[in-house]
Amino acid sequence: MKRFTKQMKTRHRKQLNETNDCSVIAIAIVCRTTYKRAHSMLKVQGRKDRHGSWPSQQHPSVERLGLTLEKVKLDRQKNGSKFTPKTIGDKLKRGYYLCYCSGHVFAVVNGEVEDWTKNRNHHITEIFKVVRKRY
Repeated sequence: MKRFTKQMKTRHRKQLNETNDCSVIAIAIVCRTTYKRAHSMLKVQGRKDRHGSWPSQQHPSVERLGLTLEKVKLDRQKNGSKFTPKTIGDKLKRGYYLCYCSGHVFAVVNGEVEDWTKNRNHHITEIFKVVRKRY
């Protein structure tokens, strides 16, 4: 969770007095870029300061940063329940992912949840793998 903590403490975030920026933090982590650059990309797509953003703004921002998103088929756990931030790390062992819960997005990097929801039981609704573009 050190990536998340690092993004939370960035100078640019503090200067903007930013809140509701889970998408900025998640995109900065999965795209391996700075908070400032991720914030700028989302702003170009229509995100307002101190407001959330939509996947329709987030996905083009990731693509403008030179990466693509591949939707991951979301199965259920062996016991039949949905995946949560508490359990998703076992499924997403390798790679960078954007995971969506109701009204929230967070990053998963090599099985580690990079977010305050790490040990929570929010139901994950969608997962996208972030991969470099192939030329």
